[in-house]
Amino acid sequence: MSARRLLGAGLLVALLGCGGASVRPQDDAVTRALGGPVARGLVTGAPEAWAEVLREADRARGLSGAARADAEVELALSLEWAQAVAERGAADRSLAAASTQRAALADEQARLDAEVTRLEEATRRSLAAQSQARQAQQAAVAPSAVEAARRSATADDLDLQTELLLAAAELFGARPEAINPLRARIVSGRSTGTARLAASAAVYREAEALLEATRASGAAVSTADVDALRLQASLSESEGVDAHRDARGVVAVLRGLFAGPRLSPTSRSRVELLGRVIRSHGTLPVRVECFVGGPAASTATATARAQASALRTALVAAGVPADRLQAAGFHRPSGGARTEDRVEVVLLSPRAE
Repeated sequence: MSARRLLGAGLLVALLGCGGASVRPQDDAVTRALGGPVARGLVTGAPEAWAEVLREADRARGLSGAARADAEVELALSLEWAQAVAERGAADRSLAAASTQRAALADEQARLDAEVTRLEEATRRSLAAQSQARQAQQAAVAPSAVEAARRSATADDLDLQTELLLAAAELFGARPEAINPLRARIVSGRSTGTARLAASAAVYREAEALLEATRASGAAVSTADVDALRLQASLSESEGVDAHRDARGVVAVLRGLFAGPRLSPTSRSRVELLGRVIRSHGTLPVRVECFVGGPAASTATATARAQASALRTALVAAGVPADRLQAAGFHRPSGGARTEDRVEVVLLSPRAE
């Protein structure tokens, strides 16, 4: 027997998967090769290569003698080649799966990095707002301690904060005869010159006291069905919303909702999500407050009011009852607690913070 035929016989024995069993001459080597474990793995692992093996097998079956022996050698080599193809395919699939997994991990890492950045920025803004709010409260308690250069800006900010407190008190049911004199004093205080900060601080303290008294009196607005902590958590989990609590209730702060006086096209999903959160937390009244800065106070106020009206309309479209919503727009004073244009959606809480 030639060396080539000996090689073919050895390859067939190895590929047939017979282990230590002897090969009987009467056995059909071609049939046994096609039924061996190597061949079975090729059916799914390398179907195209398996088709080539079948063609070699069909050719071998039609031969006899020396030609048959040579064909069996070719069949053994075809099986070995097909096995190599199957192993390479498996390796390629493993590599592709690893690449897909690596890409998924990279995407997840990028998402986590972006989330960390967002949380860090939200924390920075929250801390800055809390610092500014504390400064305003301190100014209300001790206006003489405010630096002279900051007194005018601090008075502007206190006046704005007073307006917001009075609006909340009004929603809680405070009577006009308690609210209107304080609003009049805000206006008259702007002409008091160097004593303006002290006047603004006094009105702020009275507005804060009025809000607390109205809340404690069991005013017409019922918020007993509102879990303020759960509401704050729901808002905080919403994308693009910073939530905190102040003397009025739970405040959702949103930025980048508007392009001028109109809601931007990308803000729709955020507004709809906000509407769902509001609808799912009781029947409490809601204040939509927009703040716009700029040197021209009248222009900024007009833009802010248009924004507030547009957001109120969008929330109504999102399913929030219109009678729960009140909208207002304000000029954002420079150097105040609000350092950038923003929207604050205030949901009244039965307890002060």
